Amino acid sequence: MSSFYPEKANDPNIFDVVICGAGLAGLTLARQLRLENPHLKVALFDRTSRPFPDACLKVGESSVEVGTNYYGTRLKLNSYFAQKHVPKLGLRFFFGNTRGPFEDRPEVGAINFPEVPSFQIDRGILENDLREMVIEDGAYLFEGFSIQDIQMGKDDAPHQVKVQGPDKEGHIVHCRWVVDATGRRRMLQQKFGLDTPNGHSASAAWFRLEGRIDVDDLVPASNTHWHGRMPTRTRFYSTNHLMGKGYWVWLIPLGSGNTSIGIVASQHIHPINTYNSYEKALDWLQEYEPILAEHIKDKRPLDFLCYKNYSYSSHQVLSDERWTCVGEAGLFLDPFYSPGSDFICMGNIMTQSMIVADLEGTLNREYVEDLNALFLMINEGFLDLYRNSYAIWGNAHVMTAKILFDWSIYWAFFAQLCFQDIIARQDTVKELFNIGKAYLDLNAKAQQLFRDWGQHCKSRTPFEFLNPFEVPYVLQTHVELANPRTPQETLDYLYENISIFEQWLDSLAAQASIEFEPHVLEEFRGAKWFAHVPSEKSTAILDEATRMIRKRMDDEMRPVFGSAEAAELTTAFASSVEAFA
Repeated sequence: MSSFYPEKANDPNIFDVVICGAGLAGLTLARQLRLENPHLKVALFDRTSRPFPDACLKVGESSVEVGTNYYGTRLKLNSYFAQKHVPKLGLRFFFGNTRGPFEDRPEVGAINFPEVPSFQIDRGILENDLREMVIEDGAYLFEGFSIQDIQMGKDDAPHQVKVQGPDKEGHIVHCRWVVDATGRRRMLQQKFGLDTPNGHSASAAWFRLEGRIDVDDLVPASNTHWHGRMPTRTRFYSTNHLMGKGYWVWLIPLGSGNTSIGIVASQHIHPINTYNSYEKALDWLQEYEPILAEHIKDKRPLDFLCYKNYSYSSHQVLSDERWTCVGEAGLFLDPFYSPGSDFICMGNIMTQSMIVADLEGTLNREYVEDLNALFLMINEGFLDLYRNSYAIWGNAHVMTAKILFDWSIYWAFFAQLCFQDIIARQDTVKELFNIGKAYLDLNAKAQQLFRDWGQHCKSRTPFEFLNPFEVPYVLQTHVELANPRTPQETLDYLYENISIFEQWLDSLAAQASIEFEPHVLEEFRGAKWFAHVPSEKSTAILDEATRMIRKRMDDEMRPVFGSAEAAELTTAFASSVEAFA
């Protein structure tokens, strides 16, 4: 495989690929291209210069399985991450009374490090090291160069990228492909008017503190029962989530030995002006997470940054006119579940696939449109996890059901596309889109169920501690990521799992119906939250829910109204249910 311009290999102003921006998305794409397509001449331009501080004001320190697999396997960084960064003990959640003793809060999290690994990333360390790596890989890195403009070449003409170097002089470089990796500057999105509001209004503030801030230290050592659940005292290695109504607070350990703490909240419930400075953030924590606030009150931050309304989408990130937008230059949803590196992985793999197809003469508009549609559909599925859902974040039993469902559908669908390396294949992209629509529909119904369940039913705390990997199907979907499959075997596996998620959703809907107050049951039935099952099955499930609610009503009203009147009321309730069934 050759270059687009082999006869101009020594021309300092002509490149096969110009990447505008050398943050995490741009650097990983450059390394991927140079490792797998070493004849490509790749350049990166970025206005910042090394060295970066370990705490470099960038969010995105927690990776999950897809991102970690991409960094480790595709970019050959497994040993590097093991040496320089912190192994991650999954995601961990604490619900319940946010102002009471920490040990009384229901906990969801793994006991042992998962079979499929992930890491906590110190972005300053990683990006310093990646810049050195891409130079060693043979890419051209221009530091201290800002992107002034991008002019798209017509037909087969090269694109022109205008840059300004440290000397303040303007320079123009030419390229076959241009990749926008400028982060929230989003040059191409702004240039082409591609930005799309997504209806998710949330904001965040975060800071780093020196040393180890360990959730284990929030509970007295004398409480041997609580500490005995994790005798190795390894909660610190998780991305710890302190969950409350409309918000969550993260605690993430970093390879530098410091700790990242962030507040993420619905803008409607907790406006960012209540925590947009370190002093305000401490006051906010004192009100909503006082145990943590007391623990860190005497510390001073290494940095502090906040974003108002951080979430945005797009209706195009890939083009057959030889440009793409990767990382935050395309879209950004939410830090909950740590999907940032996953979307970098997906965008970079699709970008490389398009460039290779162009080299081989097989690039066509239909393929690119299919890729773009798949990318945006996956984005929409992730967005539904967050949009209008922050109000239920503190509901322990509903959120636990949601977390288990969300993780499993992530591992069973999206993660499989990336682990089995079929997400950008020309021979599978159409079928993946069709399969994805089925998962998207299931996910949309499930998320609406969780939102309404959390809104209409009181939070319960039916457990002290739940290890998700003790739930058989959750564990199965996770460990299956380590099982290599052919493309056809992967497609078969994706189809097989749809029916399992349909049954799971039906079970959740039936459970929720039992918990609903009678006066909202009609709204429940009209919402059509059940999966694609025959109507008689849905009716049978709701009939069982109605029977249990009638019994509960009868038991509760008989002491108050007497047997006869209680019977009349429950009969009237049953008749009203039948009327709208």
